[in-house]
Amino acid sequence: MKASKEDLISRVMMFQMYGQVMNAAYDALRSHGVDYRKLPEYSDIKLLDEARKLKPTAAQEKVIAYLMRLENAIAAAIRRKSIKVVQDNTTPPTNSKH
Repeated sequence: MKASKEDLISRVMMFQMYGQVMNAAYDALRSHGVDYRKLPEYSDIKLLDEARKLKPTAAQEKVIAYLMRLENAIAAAIRRKSIKVVQDNTTPPTNSKH
């Protein structure tokens, strides 16, 4: 069975997006200690299950939506991890007794 030109283009685009997400995931793990495999978006594979039943040109939208959601979840996890709570210790505690 010979793949059509559109199918090949779709596969290349999906693999490029996958590579982009994996680069972001590696950077997140290496630089921030964020493991993408522990994110709930990684485990939610409904879109991939639906895409698996389709031809590459039809599946492309679902696969890229999954990968974009995963990439956004990685970025959000990095932001959450980098938030630091700063306490203002310069203000003296108020004394409620008068």
